[in-house]
This record gives sequence, structure tokens and C-alpha cells, in this order.
Amino acid sequence: MSFLESKRGKRMFALALAVSQSVLAYLFVPHAIGVFADKKKMDFGQRNAAEESVKRIEHILKDRYYDASFHGMDLKARAAEAIDRVDRAETLSETYGIMAWMLEPLNDSHTFFLPPRRPYDVQNGWELGFVGEKCYITAVQPGSDAAAQGIKPGDEVISLEDYAVTRENLWKLQYAFGVLAPRAGMHLVLHSRDGKTRTLLVNAKVEKLARAWDPEGPEEYSRWTWYGRASESRIVETSDDLMIWKLPVFRFGDDIDKYIRQARTHQKLILDVRHNPGGAESTVSRLLADVFDKDITVGERVERGGAKPWDMKSRGPKDVYSGKLVVLIDSESASAAEIFARVVQIEKRAVVVGDRSSGKVMEARHEFFSAGNYSPFTAGMSVTVADVHLADGKSLENVGVVPDVTVLPTAEDLSTGNDPVLARAAAELGVSLTSEQAGKLLPMVWREN
Repeated sequence: MSFLESKRGKRMFALALAVSQSVLAYLFVPHAIGVFADKKKMDFGQRNAAEESVKRIEHILKDRYYDASFHGMDLKARAAEAIDRVDRAETLSETYGIMAWMLEPLNDSHTFFLPPRRPYDVQNGWELGFVGEKCYITAVQPGSDAAAQGIKPGDEVISLEDYAVTRENLWKLQYAFGVLAPRAGMHLVLHSRDGKTRTLLVNAKVEKLARAWDPEGPEEYSRWTWYGRASESRIVETSDDLMIWKLPVFRFGDDIDKYIRQARTHQKLILDVRHNPGGAESTVSRLLADVFDKDITVGERVERGGAKPWDMKSRGPKDVYSGKLVVLIDSESASAAEIFARVVQIEKRAVVVGDRSSGKVMEARHEFFSAGNYSPFTAGMSVTVADVHLADGKSLENVGVVPDVTVLPTAEDLSTGNDPVLARAAAELGVSLTSEQAGKLLPMVWREN
């Protein structure tokens, strides 16, 4: 959320987190503000900045939010209550929770508060996600505390920081503990494949950063270098017949046409948008234009001023990829990834294989602001500017994409690194690929520092 190369004025379908409000309202008030919370009493200048931030958030919602009724929320009253809570808060960190709480009634996956940059970087060393209706550890970084404590992919996650994990609340937990209130350690309750249930405090790797943000400094260079590497497309050509394209995110300015030119040398293409959290509208539009040899209506954007058609013009038969196409999705495929998968499914352009997607599909802008006259800080928010109704007249928000062929990895698959989803996709195209072979083609990309 996001965190996905956002720029003022850019439209995007991106979750700013890794990350999502109603049952977790408790998290957004002063109760759970994280290991790194500033425990110093707020001074006058900080309180002034926090109050101004609430007013800025109110103004942005009033001016830009796609639903003028704010889903029935009394925006003026909610903002007034937030100001009252800020006046009673003791620390600046508490006010960040209040700003997130202010937006809670919208229950909108793309509208959330973006707190000021923290002077530390946190790497948990483990990943989790849903497979069907169960949450599992999906990857563990070698050398991490998680690895040292014997946590393994395939361990079922029962709770995170004492909250039961569900498909509906996972992104909210990730937002609360990863964006709003990062922490140096997380309490996990895990049920392992041997039948044992363990309660663990798993420490993260914490790196202190310079308090003054330097976009050209070594810290930011290192992090953006890793981000660039992790978000780059990966290509596997198993034969002249088949190309597998792993697309981690719909980045601004991605040269989608380059990969399509490469794909055109193959008769069959598997496009893997598992774990893809979304990204730029322009990028998903370009990819759609590259796989259809005719113009189509994607759907319509429902905005403040009414519905506007979203039409896609094909690049033409000579430039598009016209071979057989299979698209892979999972529970972490979100926003732009979901739109692409559902459009090719509606138009019967591709077979969609995997797990039901996340159902986090709105169109948003990121707005940043500086607040306060005496102790100013820079914060921001993601604000939904449109809902997207596709050609079938339906929105994917809170629904997701149901694959044509459902394939769910087992706990054993996760533990051994096998990939039955990719193997089934290959089989749909008449290509023989075992789950074990498939699992070795697209390994996890971990940050190295």
C-alpha cells in the first residue's frame, strides 16, 4: 500500500502495505502502538502537527473520496472526535493510531493513513499468506531468528500478536504491525506439521536509519536497489514452446512491450501474478493491450462525478501476444493483478489457475502533506478515487477472482518448496512439468542487507 512507487497525482491499484479496518479498530487507538513507539510526552508543536494532520485527512476525503456519502460515515463528526482524541493523547505515536482509527468506518482497502517515515527499518525474516482458508508460513529467510527457532514453510499460523488470523483481517494486521506500528518482534502461535502448537516471540532484524531522510544516501540506495531487484520481471523459457513470466508488481514505466516481444517467440505463456499486490493503472492497461487483438471495454470507473467507461485499445494483431495464455493467482494477488486476471477470464482469453484472489480492488491516489508550524512532520494517506466495475457489471472489492482451475498447495508442498500450481498451469498447456521441477524455477527473492 503503497509503497509501490507512488507519486502525487498518479492513479494506482496498489495496497500500501503489504496491507488493510473494522474488527481491528482496537489496533488503531493507543493500545497497540508497537515496540518502537515514541514514549516521550508530546510537546505543543507535535500536538499542533497531529491536529493539523487530522484536518488535512478530513479535507482530502471531503475533496477526493469517490463516495460523497462516505459509506454513511459522518465525516465531520468523525474528524471532530479524532481531534478530541488527539487532544487527550500522550504521545505522538498514539496520534498515528487515532488517524488510522478515523478512517476505520470506511472499511476500504485503499484508503488509509501513511505515517511519517520511521528512523528504522524492520525485516521479519518470514512471510505468511492464505492458501484456501488456512494461513501458513510461506517462506523463511535463511539466517533469520525465525529460521533459528525452527519455523518452517507449511507451519499453520493460528494467531499474530494474539489476533486470530482470517482472510478478511490479514491485511489489516499487516498494516497495523508492518506500517502503522512496526515492532522488533512478533508473537506467533503456530501449528506445525508434526501436530505441535507453539507460541513464539520471533525477533526481526532492525536497522537504525538516519533521522533525516536522504533519498540519495546509502541507506535509501540499498533499500531501493533491493526493491528494484525484487520487483523486476523474471523470465523462464523451458523450451521454444513455453515461456513463464513472473510479474511481481505493476510498476510505473515498466517496459511491458519488451516482455511481450519475447513471449511472441513462444506459442504458450504462463503469466504468474501470485503475490502481486497491484500497481499502476497505466501498466495493467498496457499489458491488456498487449494480449488482446481487438479493442475491449474493461468496465467502468465509478467516481465522485459518476461512472466513466474504461476502454482498452489493442496494439493490433501484429504486435500483441496471440498464443495460449494461462494466468496464475493466489490469495495475495491484489488490485491490478486481480483486474487483469478477471478481464482475461471474462473475455475467455486465458485460463486462470490457483487460489481465490484477495478482493482488494479500488483505484487510489497517494496524497502527502506537511503538518505543523513548530514541530512539523510529513505524512500522507492513500485515498480511493474510484471503484472499478468490470464488463460483467461487478466489483471485485471484498470478492476477489475465483480461478477457473483451483489448485491449493498443501502444507507439505510449502515445506518442500514444490509448486503444484505452476505444474498444473503447464499441464493446461500440454507441457509436462512436475511440482518439484516447478518449485525450483522461481525461488524466493530475499533482501540481502
